[in-house]
Amino acid sequence: MQTKRIPLLCVVLALGACPLFAASPETNIVLTVNGALAFFNGMDCLSEGGANITYTATFSSTATPVSTGHRGHRVTYKLEPGTVTVTFSSGSIPSFTNKTGWKATFSLRSQTLELSGLGPRIPNVKGSQPVALWLDTVLQKGSWSRAALLKHPRAFSPSPQDLQPASNWFYNEDGRPHCSDGFGITGTASN
Repeated sequence: MQTKRIPLLCVVLALGACPLFAASPETNIVLTVNGALAFFNGMDCLSEGGANITYTATFSSTATPVSTGHRGHRVTYKLEPGTVTVTFSSGSIPSFTNKTGWKATFSLRSQTLELSGLGPRIPNVKGSQPVALWLDTVLQKGSWSRAALLKHPRAFSPSPQDLQPASNWFYNEDGRPHCSDGFGITGTASN
């Protein structure tokens, strides 16, 4: 009787281990955007109009959403410190890597990825607070699939591709009264 149980136990253990071997390893997805800023809203307090911007955001392929919007059309993930890097050619805002968590919200209807969080303090501004930033990357229709993004971040396709006209960048600096500007971004996105 015991000899029959040993093969059965081996089969059960082998089947139980199969999902462990089938699990895909964690990989990172890196979104990179290179573009030029065109001033369109506010006072251009920091003289960023005409500057170039490059930003990257690194997502874990195994991350899970922190929230989903109405009918799953918006999915939000948390980006850990050290996963977003932003570089400006003007030097008014120092290049930086995020020191706090950021949000990454995918809007599947508009094919937009909104990155938002705190950036650096502005040099030479007394009492400057970290700048609040919003980076909206608008891609071609169908670049992300809804079913995939509801589970984990995924790369977009095709890559590279030109940014769509609604891509923009906003900042709000608490250290200066009424210093909140908006810029359109023209350029490319890749992953």
